Amino acid sequence: MGDGGGTRAALVEANKRFIKQLAAVYCRSGHYLLNYDDLVAEGYLLASQLVRVLTTEEFNQDFKAALRNKYKNLFGRAFCQRRNGNVVDLSEVYDIIGPSGVEEIYQKEKLNHLKEMLSPMARRVLEELVRPSTKTVTLAKKEYKDRAFRITNGVIRRSLGITPTQLRVCMLNIKDNLIE
Repeated sequence: MGDGGGTRAALVEANKRFIKQLAAVYCRSGHYLLNYDDLVAEGYLLASQLVRVLTTEEFNQDFKAALRNKYKNLFGRAFCQRRNGNVVDLSEVYDIIGPSGVEEIYQKEKLNHLKEMLSPMARRVLEELVRPSTKTVTLAKKEYKDRAFRITNGVIRRSLGITPTQLRVCMLNIKDNLIE
């Protein structure tokens, strides 16, 4: 199996430049899976895992291909898979089941407080997220052809007639105010 600790560290150190260069190729600033520091850390983690299991010769043969595959998988997971939106239960849409009275009052107060801090457009987006309008539900049903439909961000965007950039700004506005 792997060699002594000094050789292991030397193997990882020898591939440090390659890890950083490949991370620079696959990184996307602002993306939660593909930022540069996380990709470099993933590279070091993979190197440390492989150096423990493989001999020096095997490591030199397999590490670069393994790292490329790891980054390709992360990239594919981030951009190539179908995005799932907000899943809304039919019972929630049609108000069949609701929270208890005390919880409902607390949630309404919290929601009203949040709405005061939002821009008018963000307020409309939040209202669609919390309680989708009939137009949004109809668009979602049409998109999913009456299967178990989802209220995605795209459906909300089309329902409100706003651009993807406007929706992104509204979502950031809501997120920022939720944190505060």
